Parts: sequence; structure tokens; C-alpha cells
Amino acid sequence: MIARTAYAGATGLALAVLAALTSPAEAAQNSPVASSTAPTPVPAPSRWEVNESSSPLTHAVSISAALDSTRPLINMIGAAENASLILRCSDRVLVLYVNWPEVVNRDGENFAGLPKTFAIWRIDDGKIASNFWTISDAGTAAGEFGTRGAAKLLATFVHARQLVVRLSGRMTQDAVFDLTGIAAVAPRVAGACGVTFTG
Repeated sequence: MIARTAYAGATGLALAVLAALTSPAEAAQNSPVASSTAPTPVPAPSRWEVNESSSPLTHAVSISAALDSTRPLINMIGAAENASLILRCSDRVLVLYVNWPEVVNRDGENFAGLPKTFAIWRIDDGKIASNFWTISDAGTAAGEFGTRGAAKLLATFVHARQLVVRLSGRMTQDAVFDLTGIAAVAPRVAGACGVTFTG
């Protein structure tokens, strides 16, 4: 009886030592339950919020990605509100625009009479760029609302780290966007509209 107890104690001690010397990774690898059910971690692309749906009628895919500015701006009533960078493919049309907390200034119009605002932006530490962006119907967003213009603009910062956009409404403000994850998000959204990026 004493010999059997001693043997059981020695076996338990040996198993405890073996467990202490075995790494968690090795333990998981040797466990049939762990190896068959352990999920593969998928890194999330920063703070991008991606939504995807399809039309029950046409099966056309709609996908959008939204990213809030790193700090809030001031809205029409003087309260803090973030700007948002939006990428979207819907009905095979790619758009890229910035939702602004104010009604943006109308600085001109295109040949079709659509209102334009003067936008200034900077990608990483590059040169400051500027151009006229189309204003949304609500007047609180501006960007490129056609596939050609959106794809051209998006291609310039698909591999960037940061985007700073300046738009003017009641006041002139700068919105800073941390673009971490855009290299994964942009091709997914643009690809739904048949747009691919090279380089």
C-alpha cells in the first residue's frame, strides 16, 4: 500500500515537472481539442468600420469603410464632432469623401452645375495638395463621387500612414486621419467596383 502510494506520488511529481517544462504552444499542439478548435487570429485594421451587404434582387455588393478623425472638430452649434473619411462602393460606383461637422463653403461649380468646395490635403510628410471637391447634396460632405475621380484620389494614399484634410465652413478646420489599415481596406472596397491598385 505504501509502495503504491509512493509510486502514485512520484508519477504525479513527474507529470507536474513535465507540464512545467512544456510551453503553452507545445501543450496546445499536443492537445487534440486545442488544435482542432483554436481560432486563427485575424488582425483588425485599426479603427476602420467596414460594412458589407448585397442586394437580394441583383446580388450586387455594397461595401463601405468609415474612419473617424483622430480628434474632434467644431460643428455648426459649437460642439465637438469628428469628421469621417468614407470609402464606398455601391451600384458599381466608387466614392471617396469626407463627412464634415459643418456645412462646407461653396467655392464654385463644375460644368454640370454641381457645387464645389476648395479642399487642401497632405499625405504623410509629402507636399500639400489642393483641388476642388464636389459637395454632397446635404452640404456637409465633400470629395469625389464618381469612380474615376475617387480611384485616382484613393490611389495617392492607399499606402499612406496619415491624411490631413482642410475644409472651410463657418470656420476653417483641419481633420487628421490615422490611415493604419488602409492598405487592406481600400483594395477590398475598390475591388467591389472593379478597381485595382498597382505598386
